[in-house]
Amino acid sequence: FPVTIINVVAIANWLFQDVHAEIICLQEVFSKKHRKVFQEKAAAQGWKSVFPDDDCWLGHYLRGIECGSGLGILIHPSIDIIKTPSFTPYHWNGGVDALVTKGFFLLHCRKAQQKFIVVNTHMQSDLTDIPCIRINYPKERQFQEMEMYANLIHERLPLIAVGDMNQATFKWFERIDPVHHITFPETEEHLDHALILKRDATK
Repeated sequence: FPVTIINVVAIANWLFQDVHAEIICLQEVFSKKHRKVFQEKAAAQGWKSVFPDDDCWLGHYLRGIECGSGLGILIHPSIDIIKTPSFTPYHWNGGVDALVTKGFFLLHCRKAQQKFIVVNTHMQSDLTDIPCIRINYPKERQFQEMEMYANLIHERLPLIAVGDMNQATFKWFERIDPVHHITFPETEEHLDHALILKRDATK
């Protein structure tokens, strides 16, 4: 559906009314105006909101693409942020994704005495807007997964990576739900996942 301010307000209202979560990761919030909606809704609920510093040069030419990664994280008051959030852009991008700022957003958290890391990402997408043609970018996604892994493997805390990965097969990470998760049942596309490092499976 068209990304209007009315739709964004409706999504923000739904998140805080019906989604019983303590951490909410957002993708495709490319507009600063839309970010502001989530920030204001979060603040009204006593939540914290964090967005990366990811200005996109394309924003000077196209309305609504000022924030290149589109990523954001909303945090319940019961969760403490224990380190400054960090954003790392991917170095391998293809097609139209090369015009934005794909990457991953890292947040160190603590709930009670448990420390952990949340990673929000949006990896390389395929081009499907051409009728009857799908342009795939599997190599770019493989490089992005490897780059994310290389940055995160040095972290000592258990971590979970969530987001729009645009694929279902991973080499360096492990899917939390390897069987049942289908983003779009009508096309059987597996796009959105929650991943962990294999070492964190028992944590």
